[in-house]
Amino acid sequence: MAQEGFAWCGTAFRLDYLGNELYRVNLPAPAIGQTWNGGLGAPTVANIDSDPNLELVVGTVTSGAVAYKLPNTANARVLWGTGRGDFGRTGAPLGTPSPPPPDLVPPSVQISAPADGATVSAARR
Repeated sequence: MAQEGFAWCGTAFRLDYLGNELYRVNLPAPAIGQTWNGGLGAPTVANIDSDPNLELVVGTVTSGAVAYKLPNTANARVLWGTGRGDFGRTGAPLGTPSPPPPDLVPPSVQISAPADGATVSAARR
């Protein structure tokens, strides 16, 4: 049971490649009449406003989608922009090439005998 006037909200963390915390930001306070707010699913990292830096887009429980600027990310390479890989949620990182299409042409095999008539025999044990 929530305390009167008290509300829980989630926190978004930015980590480096080693898992060290770079900074954190609280998600918005819960909507009116709600006692908590948190992030849903996987956030997305993308440039949504065409400035040099990236943004973190998070869907929340009671506040809808929110976006946070990620400072000093102008030259960052986004390899895995969402928790499910790419914007199609295929589970593959951004820029991963698609597998080649299946080869529908059956292989052809050509067998010919040596010109001198030599034969090959199986080794016996």
